[in-house]
Amino acid sequence: MTNAKIFYGTVFPGSSAVFLARIVGEYSEVLKRSDLSSAFYSASLIDPIFPDRFTLIPGHENVSLDLETVFFNALRTDQSWDLDADGFNFRHIPDISEKPLFEESRRFYQLDYVFNLKDSSRLPARVIFRILTH
Repeated sequence: MTNAKIFYGTVFPGSSAVFLARIVGEYSEVLKRSDLSSAFYSASLIDPIFPDRFTLIPGHENVSLDLETVFFNALRTDQSWDLDADGFNFRHIPDISEKPLFEESRRFYQLDYVFNLKDSSRLPARVIFRILTH
């Protein structure tokens, strides 16, 4: 798997968040929806003593994503993207209506997104979000 880009952020306990990223391939090329076969995410609670240990969050394990909904064929820029002038091609809001996600205060969570390419000889793209709850 390719090296993952890691983004950091904060949320309030009990809330959700909007996750934006520019998804690129192993050669740093911006990927298009047509390049992808599937995508999924898993969310974990990071152990405060041993940060290399993770506990998967029930209901947020290997959740398939609808590429038509979360992935754009062209880069977008709007007020929600302030990282650079190039923009993002991925936007996801985890559904917490039935399965909570960021429940505990002052804890680190990790959301790991994997994007499988149609060309199976290519490595999947990966983006990680590490989130601290207030």
